[in-house]
Amino acid sequence: GITLRIFHVLIYRVRLREGNNMSNLRQQREALENEHRYYQKRLDSIEQEYHYMKRDMMNHTDRLCNWTSHFYRDIPNHLGAATSQLWQLRDEFDMRMRRYEGQLAEERSRERKQYRKRLDDLEYHR
Repeated sequence: GITLRIFHVLIYRVRLREGNNMSNLRQQREALENEHRYYQKRLDSIEQEYHYMKRDMMNHTDRLCNWTSHFYRDIPNHLGAATSQLWQLRDEFDMRMRRYEGQLAEERSRERKQYRKRLDDLEYHR
């Protein structure tokens, strides 16, 4: 009679709560995945901009070296100094770009680790 009805109501409430928890968990997981995708797209955009900048720098340096060679063709002792300065600047820029590449890779790695940890935490607290 009454105890059986109370028992069924309690079971119904527990199942309803579990269903709400699963729905909440699913929403939290979707939000986490959306945040991860957004962050990855942002990093991809930064990386693409970086590659464009690096390509442009290489092209400008090549053109500048060609222009310098043409300009100083009749003054050989100045040509070596001018082009060597350009190549030195290019090497310095290259070092900065490699450092930037390392920072970008570290940021991607850090974000992936954080995403996995948050995902594991979410799964663990089911």
